Amino acid sequence: MATNFLGTVVGCLMSGGCSTPFDPDSNEEAAEFDDESDFDMMGSKGPLLRPTRGTSDPSRPARIGRRWAAKDIRDEACRQGCERVAAQIQKLIGGEIKTIVPRSPNVALGAYRKKNWEWHLHVVVVKAGRVYDAFTGHRGLPIDEFKALWQYSDAIDFGF
Repeated sequence: MATNFLGTVVGCLMSGGCSTPFDPDSNEEAAEFDDESDFDMMGSKGPLLRPTRGTSDPSRPARIGRRWAAKDIRDEACRQGCERVAAQIQKLIGGEIKTIVPRSPNVALGAYRKKNWEWHLHVVVVKAGRVYDAFTGHRGLPIDEFKALWQYSDAIDFGF
């Protein structure tokens, strides 16, 4: 029996994570969808995320759809993969890919959204005065608001 999208999201939240990308070759039934925003980047119909069991796989960051919801910074899958996510976002909305790095002599960026993954860089998309990454959702954030989310924003070279 197929579930609706809300049921899938609730299932994700209750199971402890939603970061595993939908596997079209799996035997799991796909959720039913009504609108075109539920297509993945390749135009395939189906859920962009499915419930995970246990720890998320950090080597497979979630796919980003046209109207992606902000991902949870605490999810282990968010530890890496920002380059691939930024490339997906750029294909969807355009804009310019920017790499955020610490200013010398610092070697890490510090906490972002109160979570410190000890990143040495972070890749985002900038378009029309807004910044987009997996954590902003499809609406992005104004540049100043985005920069304010970093613990040591004055020690970071944002490049924008």
